Amino acid sequence: MERLALQELREWKNREDRKPLILNGARQVGKTWLLREFAKREYIKEAYVTCRKNHLAKQIFTQDFDAKRILRALSALTGVDISPGDTLIILDEVQDIPEAIESLKYFCEEAPEYHIAVAGSLLGISLHKGVSFPVGKIDELNVYPMNFPEFLMAKGEYDAAKAILVKAQLDNKRIDASLFNTITTELTRLQNQGKDSTWSKNVMYVGESAPSSITQGECWLKNIKQLSYSINIENDVYINDTANMTNI
Repeated sequence: MERLALQELREWKNREDRKPLILNGARQVGKTWLLREFAKREYIKEAYVTCRKNHLAKQIFTQDFDAKRILRALSALTGVDISPGDTLIILDEVQDIPEAIESLKYFCEEAPEYHIAVAGSLLGISLHKGVSFPVGKIDELNVYPMNFPEFLMAKGEYDAAKAILVKAQLDNKRIDASLFNTITTELTRLQNQGKDSTWSKNVMYVGESAPSSITQGECWLKNIKQLSYSINIENDVYINDTANMTNI
């Protein structure tokens, strides 16, 4: 499975001014999966702690906010030798231990070299009396339910997902030289793909009739066809049968 938020997590990891990360979102939108998959792909080690009804974890964070002591305790609790740069510390269901949220301020100030990310329900993280929220000391990422391109990727329809993402880029008019080359290369590949050529024409021809036959993923392709006809960008971008883009 692919989630677009994974790229945002990679960008967070590589930022020079990286701060502890709070992953916000409703329940069951994939916050835990995202962080653990991110750790698996991008780090050597993962120190995972669930705060839900975890009395040992609660003791760690309610004692004081000494970041070095907390790191030693988390290392003992998880059995992971936590080291800067190659370990992702994950605190899950963090709304159950509000002091863990407050401790992020001290991780930012005293141990910024460590990578720590926490996840919890949006409402649960926000509503805690007597807890100082670490304003300005954390990065935040909002996570939403799987969107249509992500669903297509999960079903193996990668080209369809890419086409929708290209459309989103066009709608936002964020077209630079790099994106132009990416779009034209991808559409040319789709056009020359053979068995998928019918599908690629559905995407490529704006305002024209698509071929009558559909070769694969008929359910998805009808949606893609409708999207391609509703782009409504004839005056800004036109994609012709050789995948050239003009009038940008």
